[in-house]
This record gives sequence, structure tokens and C-alpha cells, in this order.
Amino acid sequence: MSFTVTSNYINKNEMIDILLHHNIYKMSDGRQLYQATEKELENELYLLLGETISVFSA
Repeated sequence: MSFTVTSNYINKNEMIDILLHHNIYKMSDGRQLYQATEKELENELYLLLGETISVFSA
């Protein structure tokens, strides 16, 4: 029997990659993406994608 393990966890680097892929290079307040917290990046992704992304889900 085999199992497929999937994870809903998105780390900070993956969130930054998604934002860069969508031509977002800075936070809405002008800071660089790497200066933002995971929660702030999650909020930016929510605004971009229109859906909740939980970075703390395992």
C-alpha cells in the first residue's frame, strides 16, 4: 500500500517566488519582499490570488 503525502505549507521563499512570478517586486509599503514577515507575504498573496493561504498549515 502506498501513501501520497501532500503539504499545504508554503515557506517564505516560495511565497516570494510566487509574487515575483506575478511581477510583484516590493511590498505595498515599498519594502523589499525579503524584509516582510511570512504573515505579511501571506496577506500579499491573498490580495493577489483572492484566496486564503495558510503558511502554518502542516
